[in-house]
This record gives sequence, structure tokens and C-alpha cells, in this order.
Amino acid sequence: MLGIPLQYLLKHPSAVVDLIAHPVETWTKIKDVYVDERERRGPQCLYESGDNWEQWVHARLGVEWPCHFTSEYQSLWFDLVTELEAKGIRPGPESFGSRNDGDAGLIRAIWCLIRHLQPKNVVETGVAHGVTSRFVLEALERNEGGRLWSIDLPR
Repeated sequence: MLGIPLQYLLKHPSAVVDLIAHPVETWTKIKDVYVDERERRGPQCLYESGDNWEQWVHARLGVEWPCHFTSEYQSLWFDLVTELEAKGIRPGPESFGSRNDGDAGLIRAIWCLIRHLQPKNVVETGVAHGVTSRFVLEALERNEGGRLWSIDLPR
């Protein structure tokens, strides 16, 4: 395992200074890079998504399909994508380095879950450009209550 940190430090000489100043954060970054590289070497998709996943989710929730909250989502998604692209940001897979902002399908699923289940607390890990955060907050606001707890590490 020592070879991976050494390789990282050789590729990123400024990380030596970071390692001295912020050892925990730098070690976490080194581990993240290692995990990313290892994951990319494996099969990229170990499952198949179904065409009817949204209908399946709604059936499990016991709510009507088609979902009446979808039109709210579509309007917000279009506005957000337009806003982000104007800033030079394209949301979706690998939009935040090797990490992701929420893509349209994930955000749509989260939107429906929050609108239907009306949770009082939502916890997210990783914020990236805040795409998922924005939709969680919008859904909670439309539900007239709830709180988002976001946990993220500095870049």
C-alpha cells in the first residue's frame, strides 16, 4: 500500500507540502485517487437499469403513476441546467472532476422521494456543484418543512 501514496506524491509534488500541513485531508485525497483508479480498471456498470424504474419506485412508495410532481421537476431541471451551462458547468457524470453532480435520473428519483415521503431531515455526502442539494432544498421548501444536512470535504 505504501507504493500508492508514493506514486501520488511523485505525480503531485505540491502534495508533500499539503501532507505536512494537512496530513488527514491529504491522506484522504490520496486514498480517493487510489480508489478512483482501481474502480476505473473494473467493469464500468455491474447492473442494468430498467426502462420502467420510475414506475417501479412509485409502486413501491404506494403513490400514483405517472407522478404529478414530475412537471415541477422538469421545469426546475431546465432552469438549473441553463443556469449552470451559462457558468460553463455541465451537470451529470464526471462533471466535478472524477466525481459526479447528480444526473437527471438521480435527481428525478430524489425529487419524487422527498416530495412523496416528506422527510423532516435529509443527509447528503458530497456536494460538488450543489445540484442535488438544490433539488433537495427546493423539494423540502415545497413540502413546507424539512432540513438538509450536507457533509463534504474540501477539494
